[in-house]
Amino acid sequence: MKITIYIGLMFILLTSTQAEVVYSDNDQAQAQKEDLLNELITIMGDNGAVNYVAHHEKYILWTNKAAVLFNSAKNEYQETELPSFTMISNKNAQQLQMIFKEQTGMTLTKDQIGGILIASTNQGAIMYYRQGYLPTKVDRVDSKVAPAVIIYHEFSHVKDSLLSPLYFSDMATQFDKRYKNHAERSAVQQQNDFVLTARSIGLDVGGLRQSYGKNDLINVASPWTIP
Repeated sequence: MKITIYIGLMFILLTSTQAEVVYSDNDQAQAQKEDLLNELITIMGDNGAVNYVAHHEKYILWTNKAAVLFNSAKNEYQETELPSFTMISNKNAQQLQMIFKEQTGMTLTKDQIGGILIASTNQGAIMYYRQGYLPTKVDRVDSKVAPAVIIYHEFSHVKDSLLSPLYFSDMATQFDKRYKNHAERSAVQQQNDFVLTARSIGLDVGGLRQSYGKNDLINVASPWTIP
């Protein structure tokens, strides 16, 4: 991993685990995720999205897959591995409580749960411009980013939701031609801030995102490898 010695030394000042971010009992990538969590906190500091989430009173499950997608036609929740964040609500509370119980053994009340974050440490992305934002009908590559960027994007969603669940829900319904909706606009802005901050310490994690379009997920060697 290309990272400065200064950042490496700073890791010893951080706790190796964060109490409010939990993992599946059988997650073979847990140690890698914990290390990455600390690295992202070190890079972005106290005001970064990851630090806010890691020290919040509510629990966030960071997993590789979970049944969080509701299929109304089948009246059931379906499993997904796509990078995403699912905030707890009155509608999905029982489902999220069940997922926490099944994956971690934790029995939590609705008020203790912040939500479920799905993201892999070895999937980078080729990002495309949002259709309709640019005057072209052909998919056009926006940028490529390492898994760490995708993960920071999802943690940005978590932070926004924990700051104000009602406002976050409202942002998710406000259409944005360039960024799909205001919730994605906020996450992309925080994602780009992470990319720029990483560059300032000599760490290349990929390019800036100009809009919010589709992504092609690509398996890579590490959380810091650009496809």
